[in-house]
Amino acid sequence: MMSELGQAALKYAANGLHVFPCAPGDKAPAGWLVRNGQQDATTDAEVIRGWWRREPKANIGVYLKRSGLVAVDPDLYKPNCEWDSFTAGKSIPETLVQKSPRGGRHYIYRAPADAEYAGKLCEGVDIKWDGYILLAPSVVGGKVYEFETQVAPSEAPVWIPRKVSQAAAPGPAIKQGDRSATFFATVRDYCRAGLSPDQIEAACRADPESTGAIKYLEGADRLRQEIDRALNKPDPHAAMVEHGRSLWEGCTHVGGIPRERLLQQRKSRFFCPTELAGLPILPQPWVVEGMVPSNTVTLFSGDGGTGKSLLILQLCVACATGRPWLGMPVKQGRVLFITAEDDGNELHRRLESIRRHEGLDWPDLESMTLRSLAGEDALLAIETKIHLTQTDLFNEIEGRAADEKPNVIVLDTLADMYPANENDRAKVRQFVGLLRGLAIRHECAVILLSHPSLTGLSSGSGTSGSTAWNNSVRSRLYLERIFEDGGHESDSDLRKLTTKKANYGRTGGELLLKWQHGVFVVEGGMHTATTAEHEAFQETVFLQLLDEREKRGIQVSPSVRSPYYAPKDFATDPQARGITKAAFERAMQRLIRSDRLVVGKTEGNAATRRDCLRRAP
Repeated sequence: MMSELGQAALKYAANGLHVFPCAPGDKAPAGWLVRNGQQDATTDAEVIRGWWRREPKANIGVYLKRSGLVAVDPDLYKPNCEWDSFTAGKSIPETLVQKSPRGGRHYIYRAPADAEYAGKLCEGVDIKWDGYILLAPSVVGGKVYEFETQVAPSEAPVWIPRKVSQAAAPGPAIKQGDRSATFFATVRDYCRAGLSPDQIEAACRADPESTGAIKYLEGADRLRQEIDRALNKPDPHAAMVEHGRSLWEGCTHVGGIPRERLLQQRKSRFFCPTELAGLPILPQPWVVEGMVPSNTVTLFSGDGGTGKSLLILQLCVACATGRPWLGMPVKQGRVLFITAEDDGNELHRRLESIRRHEGLDWPDLESMTLRSLAGEDALLAIETKIHLTQTDLFNEIEGRAADEKPNVIVLDTLADMYPANENDRAKVRQFVGLLRGLAIRHECAVILLSHPSLTGLSSGSGTSGSTAWNNSVRSRLYLERIFEDGGHESDSDLRKLTTKKANYGRTGGELLLKWQHGVFVVEGGMHTATTAEHEAFQETVFLQLLDEREKRGIQVSPSVRSPYYAPKDFATDPQARGITKAAFERAMQRLIRSDRLVVGKTEGNAATRRDCLRRAP
């Protein structure tokens, strides 16, 4: 069984982090496993398993640059650390924060693709980028690295200085007489872009030459004073905007088009309920009843490597061909499947497995349209100061939907297509609103795939970032592996699909799935639509396994200290159907309370007799 550190390393890699082993109890790379240190960092699960099988207690290093991250590392335990004075008055974005064993912190941010970072922020505070840090639950000096927050890394703030040598930063030196004009124009541009005075100051200090700020750093440091003066000066740009607004308010026509017509952009209107009298009540349309509603957004989440993309591709094939999906009827129609994760070859391999399983020919899939954006810019929106604006790619998808009139549009995955901080509630709701508008306009279901956060994984909720993701969508599904107590996975091919949210149906429905021959099938043909049905299923399996042991003369015990403890014994049985030890424990208690199971004694003398479980007579 993989150690706790090995399992954590696999989870990090599944979420795109390039990890490598470090020596047990130390920060140095494990040279006997990785000869090139951080340069050997990878996301390859098989390589990672091999490392941690050879050294189960190896600490987890993450190569930040290759993982698209940058970390601010204040040594708060050092008396000369200037972190508090540096951050005074600055806005510190909410992000993933890790506490080191010595009391320092790692503020972990997403690094822009074109960024290159310097090595030091101020006294006692390093910037880690082209290097590595250890990740929880690594241990140094007998103490454990721990996460203080459980949110996704946010975009790196502008006050983290970049290297002055990078091509995009310093421009040519400015002539002495032009510095003031350049500086004042730069400050106003930064202000219009939404930067705070603190952020403007950090940007000017990071690139004093091309911003014209160098003049105010020579001798006495007057930079902040001059920034405040620039912000208080009248802005000629603002004056032009105000002039344009007055012209617009005073005009009656623009280009021959009445001003009123230009204002009529929204299709919604106010109405009175009496208008509904006599109109037919339309039922809620579904692609898969109770799970995937039409005309809205469904969020389908699952940890990396669980198979969510394959499972949704199976749904797409079912929709395109009119076949059932996991035993459930599906509304037939066209499908748009857009992925930023898998290339064309991977889609080909998966479709071949599905095609063979369903007994289909390639011409049977003519109602499907695929597109792989792997390696390309896949953003569906651009973040501005006020709102999200849809990209050309979004408009292209909209145009394709207008032409093909699909029943389902699949977008894989959220991390590649959403431009903003996943914890920004307002931006999250705007993004889901864009997708809901797409679903409403084209009368289809939009299914958005995502990865859960570390908190979502550990809690089993499957959530990610802000609660606005769960609150904004009308349906949410979660695919997860099945682990025993202690993190043991008894059958790596089993999965559980749960309906976590259903505004138009019942939540809590579960499907037990098994990966076979390249596709997922319903385990035992059992679809447990409610908690009560799921509990009945667990109780039935418990009694079946009890009967099977009685036929072989094996008596199991209700005592947790017994080597024959029934829930533990049953959970490791090949016929356990994916039911965990904890679930068998709850089923045993329910059976005893309902008098369907009794506690008796084994045969023999008084010294050797022990408690055993039997069906009630």
